[in-house]
Amino acid sequence: TVDHVRDLEGGARLSHSALTARDAIYPDDGYTIIRTEPALVHDCQIMQIARSEFVEFIAATQLQLQQQQKEDIPEQEIAKPIHHLVNFVVQLIECFEACSSSSRSSRQAVFHEEGLIALTLSVISLPTKGLHLFSLGDLQNQQHQPWRELLRRLYSLLEAIVRNNEKNQAFFADVESLDDLVAALGYDLGVL
Repeated sequence: TVDHVRDLEGGARLSHSALTARDAIYPDDGYTIIRTEPALVHDCQIMQIARSEFVEFIAATQLQLQQQQKEDIPEQEIAKPIHHLVNFVVQLIECFEACSSSSRSSRQAVFHEEGLIALTLSVISLPTKGLHLFSLGDLQNQQHQPWRELLRRLYSLLEAIVRNNEKNQAFFADVESLDDLVAALGYDLGVL
C-alpha cells in the first residue's frame, strides 16, 4: 500500500489513517485513489498551509525582535503578523467545529500527522520562553493584548484537536512543557 494518496480534484495529500471508513475506494492502475468529501480536502489543505504559516511566524517574529533592538519599530507594525496568525488560527478552529464528530477525528489525525501539535506549542511558548519578550505575569498588560488574543485562539485550537481523541491527548503525556502550558492558560484566563 502507498503511504499517501492524492485527491484527484483538490490535489491534497492525505494519509490513510486520516480517512474515514465511509470514504469510497477505487483501484486505478495499481494505486489506491480515495475520493474524499470536498470539505475534508479543503480543511486538509488549510492544515498543510498551517505548517508554513506557523514556521514563518516564528522566523518573522525572531527577525522582527532583532530589528526592534536596532531601531524603533511602531507597535502596530509588530502586531501585524500576530493579527494575521490569529485570523488563520480562527480558520483552523472552524475546520474542527463545523463538522460531525466522525469527520472531526479525520481532521485531528491530519493535524497530528502534519506535526502541528508541536508547532502550536512552539508558538505558545515563543513570547515567554523562546524570545523572552515578557513573563506570564505581564500577559495581562494592555501592550501584550495581541499576544493574549493569539494565545487564547491557540488554546481553543488545542482543545479542538484533543477533544475525544485519545491519540492526540496522549501526545501531551510526553510534552515537558505541559505544566508551563497549563500555567500560561491560567494566566490568560485570569485564574492564576
